[in-house]
Order: sequence, then C-alpha cells, then structure tokens
Amino acid sequence: MGMLEDAIRAYATYEDRTTDPATPGSGETLVYVKDGKLHTVDDGGTVVEYGAGGGDGGATFVGAAAYLSGNQTVPQNSTDPIEWDAQHYDEGGLLDLAGANPERFTIPAGEGGWYVASFTFFIEDPTGPQVTSYIGINGLGGSDDRRVLNAPSWSGVSAAVHLSDVVEVLAGDHVLFAVRQSTGSSRDVLGAANGDRTFASLVKLG
Repeated sequence: MGMLEDAIRAYATYEDRTTDPATPGSGETLVYVKDGKLHTVDDGGTVVEYGAGGGDGGATFVGAAAYLSGNQTVPQNSTDPIEWDAQHYDEGGLLDLAGANPERFTIPAGEGGWYVASFTFFIEDPTGPQVTSYIGINGLGGSDDRRVLNAPSWSGVSAAVHLSDVVEVLAGDHVLFAVRQSTGSSRDVLGAANGDRTFASLVKLG
C-alpha cells in the first residue's frame, strides 16, 4: 500500500484479512482489507468501507455505458427514450438490457449522489426545424429533466447531437436518455451497425 500504509500505521493498527475482525479496544481504530476494499472499525464497532480494489484507498467505481447496436425509429413529434441493447461496461448493475426496462440506468442501493450523465446520438437526415435530446430522471417531462434544443440544417447526411450534465439522484432512481424530433416524418437514430454510434454513460462522482 506504500505511502497510504505508512499513514495508516501512524494512527491505527493495520491488518489484512478476509473476515470482519472483533471490535478493537478502547480508543483504537482497526484498519483492514476485506473483499479487496479498505475498511475501518472503531472501538464502538462502527464499520466504514472506503472501497479500493488493491488497497489504494480510492472509491469503488460505479457507472455504466451503453450503446445502440442497430437503428431505432423515432416518429414525427414523438419523444422516445433510447432502448439500449449493448454495453461497454456496467459496474454496479445499472443496466437492464435484456429485461423489461432496457432504456433505464437505475441507481444501485446505497449509491445515490452526484453522477455525470452523457448522451450522444446520430440521427438521419435532420432537414426539419428541430431535434431535441433529453436526460430524464424517473421519466420525462419532470422538473428534473435536462434538455438541449438543436436546429440542424444538414440535408442528406446524419447529424450528431450531444448532451451532458451533472445530476443528483437517489438510490432506486432511474435515468433516461431520449430523443424528440419534428423534422416532418419518422427518422432513425443510428446505431453502430451503420458506422455511427449512439451511446450514453452515467458515472458516479467521488
């Protein structure tokens, strides 16, 4: 553990173990590694987990990144969440790609807090007046929605739209990434099969 171990030894007893230890004596704090994460237990029996695979003292990573492997059609004047069907990673079990809610990134138990939400999509031939992207918390149309309005002028080519924000969420909340378009007819949001990629990520800060 290097410098961190030296700091730990300066004020507490360090122990590397795979089970929880007994409560230490009065005025003592025991620091130990269990399941690859750094823990402390004080003389009152209070256990605190600090994360840290490999004992480096950093926080456990929580986050997921998903993408669209094929196209998804968005009808005229419709607001549709992207239904993700592939992933780059999912640390914490946020995604439900094969389940009933493939559009959702759900915050795991005990992992509420501030997250960076990022959304990029490609849409075919956006010749009409407006394409809108949304980051929605527990649905769309609420006061917590984030959105960006875009008025692309390209014709005959796909256009890329990006939206990102920092959002505060609770355990059990879900985050959606959605597209609304009013270009005059149905449009495809393009997936990886077309050489363009529509993707989103949600990563916990700290």
